[in-house]
Amino acid sequence: MTGARGTLTLVVDGRTVELSEGASLLDAATAAGVELPALCSDSRLSPVGSCRTCLVRADGRLTAACVTPAAAGTRVSTGTEELVDLRRDAVRTIVSALPSYALGPQVPSELARVCRDLGIGPEEARGSGGRGRDDSHPYVHLDRDLCIACGRCVRMCAEVQGTFALTLTGRGADTVVAPGTGGSWAGSDCVACGGCVDTCPTGAITQPGGGSGLTSGELPRVVPRDAAAPDVVRTTCGFCGVGCALDVAVRDGAVAAVLPARDGPVNQGHACVKGRFAHGFAVSEERLTTPLLRRADGRLE
Repeated sequence: MTGARGTLTLVVDGRTVELSEGASLLDAATAAGVELPALCSDSRLSPVGSCRTCLVRADGRLTAACVTPAAAGTRVSTGTEELVDLRRDAVRTIVSALPSYALGPQVPSELARVCRDLGIGPEEARGSGGRGRDDSHPYVHLDRDLCIACGRCVRMCAEVQGTFALTLTGRGADTVVAPGTGGSWAGSDCVACGGCVDTCPTGAITQPGGGSGLTSGELPRVVPRDAAAPDVVRTTCGFCGVGCALDVAVRDGAVAAVLPARDGPVNQGHACVKGRFAHGFAVSEERLTTPLLRRADGRLE
């Protein structure tokens, strides 16, 4: 039924939820406390429904929750054995083409967490690999063997950052993300905002260093569960006057990663290269740690 102006009401697994118009069935499931795998979905991006891991039944009809608009009065089922098996099979199919290290016990990726929840182990990742890496960029590293062609990085670059630096290349199982200009990542139009790093569900695109694999979407899930997880400190970026909200992941008293806060009122889960990666100056070998004096001959010492 239609509720207050601009809202609608539907039922998810027997629980009544109220949503804003324009919401999806994935939003409805989330509002009902049901967490569905959705490897091609990111709330910051337009939905595409390509991975089919969020299958539900809406009034008896099988559909992908992320691309199905919520309609007033719809009865949604998510938890039947049939649906759980369908979603597990969809994830298992994706995983089967990946190398086993994609699901290592300490891997913090969204895919690894989904597989742990579904009981899918590293032995089911049987990909041979061999597609290689691109580590040419100082802040963005690509492992092609972990790419599942979900397109989240491409949409992030286009829809949120507006740079259009990335594309998907190849066909079928050989499809993989690549710089749109061809060549290396370092030679592309990438502005190093880190959006692709933050949305990647598999760890195919990561930042180097101790924060490799950490994302703003998974950090809240990892921290409460894992004793080895980093501490998180909320702060405001001071590089300009915008005031982006950032979450700083700290390990052993040092900054491991700086992530854009999904609930940041200004930046809403995005940041620029300075906010994301400029913390590296703190440990740079070129950083000045003592005052320098300029001598009469111009030398600094």
